[in-house]
Amino acid sequence: MGFTTQMGTSEMEQVQQVFVHEHIHELQHEAAALRAERARSTQATPRGTGSGPRGRIGRWLIGIGLAIAGPPAESLGDPGDRMASPV
Repeated sequence: MGFTTQMGTSEMEQVQQVFVHEHIHELQHEAAALRAERARSTQATPRGTGSGPRGRIGRWLIGIGLAIAGPPAESLGDPGDRMASPV
């Protein structure tokens, strides 16, 4: 006698329903954990540093400014700027 003959069809269906409900519960729990992780990573990323339209425009403007005015004096090692600051 196999498993299906000892248990009736309705009992087998009940076991399958329990299994399906447990699986659905596990999937819902996993989905909630993924949503929480996604929310944490979204909050941890500072605004304005992304690759969205504002970030691209900002980097483009910085590039234009550097092309017109050149790099800042600190990056050139201008000794006049270092002498003006207190030691």
